[in-house]
Order: sequence, then C-alpha cells, then structure tokens
Amino acid sequence: MAVSAPTGRRAGCAASCFVGAVGRLAARALVLTLGAGSPVWILLVVTPICGVPQGPNSLALQNPVSHQADPGRMGSSAGLMGTFMYLGSMVASAPTATGAASGAHTSTGGLHRPAWFMLGAGALFPLLPLFDRGLRHVGAPVHSR
Repeated sequence: MAVSAPTGRRAGCAASCFVGAVGRLAARALVLTLGAGSPVWILLVVTPICGVPQGPNSLALQNPVSHQADPGRMGSSAGLMGTFMYLGSMVASAPTATGAASGAHTSTGGLHRPAWFMLGAGALFPLLPLFDRGLRHVGAPVHSR
C-alpha cells in the first residue's frame, strides 16, 4: 500500500526529529567518556560525531517551514528560521565561551557538567516528535488545518 505524500512528510519530519534527538544523546554520552587522559585522536573522533545530529535536526526544522509557510513569504520565513537558529546557537554556546561552565581553567569537570546538563535536557527531545500535534499538519493542505 502506498503512503500518501502528506503522511510521508509527517513521518519524515518526525523521524528526522527523533534521529537528531537520539544522535545528540549519543554525542553527549561520548563527551562524558572524555577526560584528562584522553588521547587527541579520541577528540578528533568525538568532535564530528557531535555535529552529525545537526543534519537531521536541520531537516526537521526546514520541512515544516517549506510546507506550511505562505509561498509569498517563503524567503522571510526561511530567513527568520535561520536567524533564530543562529541566535539559539550563540546563546547555547555563550556559557562555554565565557568560561562560566568550566571556571578559570578548563577541566574534566568543566567539560562534564554541561554534558550532563545537555544529556538530561536532551533526554526529553526524543519524546517531542511523539507528542507534537503540530506534526500532523506538515504537508496538509492549508484549508484542512
């Protein structure tokens, strides 16, 4: 049986959200394995793994914009989404950049404290696509919303 396009889009958006959330959890768990004695090659392996979930998360954010935004305002909708993604990224990285998370000197604890926090907060993210009623509207015609 063929899946209709709107249902497929909803499933794709929810799947992207879920895969991105689980990927972020795995990346944070890997950060917790790092310590003062970790060799540099492990950092070179863990760093790109931390960036991989950004792909599914970006797709999950772009799908609703491309399917729900007014076609005449697509550029401004995409621009606003990008702007707030960058702002969120800057706000999220500000504590690390200013040393608030690690104190005066970087240490294993300074690396693990934010990782534990992000792991705890991120544990809720895989649940969001399951309970987000807004995903039902991704790909649906405007008159049926």
